[in-house]
Amino acid sequence: MLDEVARFYGIPGIVMSEYVDSTTEFLVQVARKRGRLGRGGVPLLESAGKIVLNDWTAGRIKWWCEPSEDTVADTDEKVVVSQWAEEFDIDALLRDVDVEMKE
Repeated sequence: MLDEVARFYGIPGIVMSEYVDSTTEFLVQVARKRGRLGRGGVPLLESAGKIVLNDWTAGRIKWWCEPSEDTVADTDEKVVVSQWAEEFDIDALLRDVDVEMKE
């Protein structure tokens, strides 16, 4: 997902590490790419954050993941239901749990 967002903004991929704050690094890269720099070339993180939030609320950032090919292949089979399943009996389930706990 992070790679897709990096591609959306045209920035290099963010390395996930316990030594690097990936959120700050992401915002720094977005600020540089979009020209949101203050005096001395310091990235304006708040401005970069607003860019990301605006893109998110406008629906420009993809917020879902495509299913894997394995999942898609499994759902191709269609079955017509010919009868309803038994109704769920919570009392029977609780009786079974009580019996197991007493043993």
